[in-house]
Amino acid sequence: MLPASILECSGQAGSATVAVSPPSITANVGQDFSIDINISSVSDLYGWEFYLGWNSSLLSFVSVSEGTFLQSGGNTFFSYYLNTTGEHVVVDCTLEGQIGIGDLATVAANIQG
Repeated sequence: MLPASILECSGQAGSATVAVSPPSITANVGQDFSIDINISSVSDLYGWEFYLGWNSSLLSFVSVSEGTFLQSGGNTFFSYYLNTTGEHVVVDCTLEGQIGIGDLATVAANIQG
């Protein structure tokens, strides 16, 4: 089982909650799985960034895709950077239009054997 944590963020418009969903996963060696990075209680957000790290002897990065949060407001610029040792990814997105609601991203990984 892999535990996940919830982050609290504060901004000018109040407090937002960023969470990993599901909060834990049970998977077999060689199996891919995905987690969603969710946000709630936020308004007037036009961009976001997060850093996600892991133990590269246990997990390998598979992919990351943009969620619906900013896409529902219009065109976006979505990008990510995977470090050279494969132990973390920095993901960011900026809205080119109005604000939206939904998932920030979905991250997929593989259990190493």
